[in-house]
Amino acid sequence: MTIVHSINHLLAEGLVARGVKPLVLGSPHFADQETARRNLAEYYAEFRRRTARPGV
Repeated sequence: MTIVHSINHLLAEGLVARGVKPLVLGSPHFADQETARRNLAEYYAEFRRRTARPGV
């Protein structure tokens, strides 16, 4: 898990350095229920936006 998290960290750092906001899904264990729900909704909305196929 340490290696996976380290790779994620390096990738996120690289994206930020290039001016791209990384798509991050926060853990619901460290936020209240409403904040966790909002984070999940925002994550999936951004995921759908980024992966949308035009004309489909």
